[in-house]
Amino acid sequence: MAYQNYHTMTPIIKTHEEEATELNQRMHNLPTEVFNDIYDLAMTPDETEIKLDRKYKPPKQLQIDRLSRKQFGEKYYNLTHFTVPWLNPGRLVSWLTHLTPEHRAAVRCINVSRVIDLSLKAGSPELAAMRWKLRLTARLCRSILRSCARELGEEKVAVHSTMEELRFRVNVRRDTDGPVEGLELDLFV
Repeated sequence: MAYQNYHTMTPIIKTHEEEATELNQRMHNLPTEVFNDIYDLAMTPDETEIKLDRKYKPPKQLQIDRLSRKQFGEKYYNLTHFTVPWLNPGRLVSWLTHLTPEHRAAVRCINVSRVIDLSLKAGSPELAAMRWKLRLTARLCRSILRSCARELGEEKVAVHSTMEELRFRVNVRRDTDGPVEGLELDLFV
């Protein structure tokens, strides 16, 4: 802790706990309607699509306290569509395993997408390998989420089937530098 005056030892910097307690007291001293409006703005996640790439950082609201993390986390993981822009089962599985069981159970939509060249014909080995890798990713994710649902089954009244909304998309481009076409291969597993 830093001190303003060495002789009187008067503190000028508050600790994190002191600041958090003071902010909490000020927030709860607000009129109820104002407090509820601020809380709703700060703690209600938007329905959005998030890329799970190397730059992904969980929202700050998950770092406030346990109660806030529980309440915000359920909404966040329920409303957010997570997109994995590569075919890397390890990264997706790693992300899922680092979530708490409650947050894993709240995940509703995961998109795994990949842009491929149209030169991959219907019977090509590359396309067959890609389909196999997509199915492997789906099976790994399904296994993790189902085991999470089993763990939580006794604690929750009903556990939804998160895997119904797990989508795997492959967008096709005509040439290497061309625009991505709106074609999708049906790879629901």
